[in-house]
Amino acid sequence: MNILFIRSKYTFILVSFLILISFQCKQKTEVDQKTLLLGAVLAGQSQPYSQGCAGFWSYNYMNYRYECLQVTKVASGTHADVYIQYNLESLQKQLGYLSYKYSSIASTFDDTIYPKLTSIFGKPVDIDQSGKIIIFIKDINDAYNNRSASSYIGGFVNPADYFIDNPTKSYRSNQREMITLDGFYLLNATILSLLENKPNALYSTLAHEFQHLLRSPYELKFSNATSPVDPANLSSSASYDASWINEGTSEVASDIAGYGPQAKRMKCFIGDPSLASGSCMNGFIGKPLFQWGGSILNYSFSYAFMRYLYDNSGSNETDKNTFLNAVVTGTSERGDSISGLMNVFKRKSTLYDNAKLDSDSTTMFRKLYSGFIAHSMGYTAADTKLYLGDSTEISLKSVMETYAYPETLKTYLNYQSILPKSSGTIFEFYPSTVYRLSGDTSGTNATENSKVVYVKNGTTEHFVFNGSTTSSERITTKEVKQNTQMEDFQTLILSGNEKGSLCPHDHLKRLVFEKN
Repeated sequence: MNILFIRSKYTFILVSFLILISFQCKQKTEVDQKTLLLGAVLAGQSQPYSQGCAGFWSYNYMNYRYECLQVTKVASGTHADVYIQYNLESLQKQLGYLSYKYSSIASTFDDTIYPKLTSIFGKPVDIDQSGKIIIFIKDINDAYNNRSASSYIGGFVNPADYFIDNPTKSYRSNQREMITLDGFYLLNATILSLLENKPNALYSTLAHEFQHLLRSPYELKFSNATSPVDPANLSSSASYDASWINEGTSEVASDIAGYGPQAKRMKCFIGDPSLASGSCMNGFIGKPLFQWGGSILNYSFSYAFMRYLYDNSGSNETDKNTFLNAVVTGTSERGDSISGLMNVFKRKSTLYDNAKLDSDSTTMFRKLYSGFIAHSMGYTAADTKLYLGDSTEISLKSVMETYAYPETLKTYLNYQSILPKSSGTIFEFYPSTVYRLSGDTSGTNATENSKVVYVKNGTTEHFVFNGSTTSSERITTKEVKQNTQMEDFQTLILSGNEKGSLCPHDHLKRLVFEKN
């Protein structure tokens, strides 16, 4: 095992020069990439040099700032090098944890995760010209001082690592493709998953994060980059995709890599009593798919719907993967929003049927989403009727029969009967929020917003949702009570209300762009 140190008599001079350079948000960097790469060579490293840090910069979620961590290289593969936080194994032993078998992480990434996901999304960019990514294992959650935590961060990809490091900013960059994994709680979850004969939690998390790593360059329009990116030179059209689409795709990527289905996600989505706490209470009822707060339910909801779209995008694996590739890497249109996602489905899904779904993205969403929720609620196709913002009754039978629920997920739909029904009071609710109601309905009346969508199962019950495809457009209905806002991620992770693994990708990307 080799500890990363800066080791050259020339390094101090070069480092002093680099640190003295001043960067401005809207100006080009004054240090070219050859200088940065030269610094790496003089420092005895094979990766680009991160200013002022001989190890890795890493965001600390306990004190909300970056810290420079000394690291140890523990394994090397064809497509990834594995590093751990220095002294991690000693801390693991103090807490009674076994260490990971690091060579297995490298080989599993090389032999399984990398080939399966790059065959769909393509190879990662290589800004450090190493031909590899870094898998860094550290104590993300301050396990030594936070032993009773019920929720934890399993891993993350920090978008800032693609950028030129700039000490004047609120973020720091390692200037390389990097995935960070937790060395404590995720390890414990992995051991439990193996004992319970379930998919390996570590490899599932690694596949999840690898999708984020592959996707970021397409979001920010630098998929051809061969060196660290200057944020000031990003395209004016560069923007992050909707978090629920990105996270849902990562969850599906774990399935594709062989570490699914995501059983706990589905149990949370449907309100399984065994997970009846935190955001999983009452399942998806009353919670918007589009509004992202980083909760377990957010991941569960986005996984269920993205898996539904993936399975219904083609009749074979090749067709499904073609659809998912376009969602992530599409040039003319991508899955960056619900409208973009629907348009990709229309162009790339071999099962797209204009007669059943229509051609405009809003109507497509309302019909597909209605079918998805109706399946999730256990509605029978023959008895399910749809009202698209008025009192015109439309049979949903053909949509539900053509776009069926994924067979691998049906086994988790055991608790529809306990999903709560709402009482009738006027309120505002966000796009994609669903409420379950008793009795019959004849659709939207003249005093309601035309974006309110009703779906009924015979005359015994129905559900209603906000069918707007504008993520912030709240609308009014007379049927149900007001829902609550989603919690901020940092509040969520410290609350103790959530139980399971979380990914802070949305929070990290906001740190990069909202404070600079």
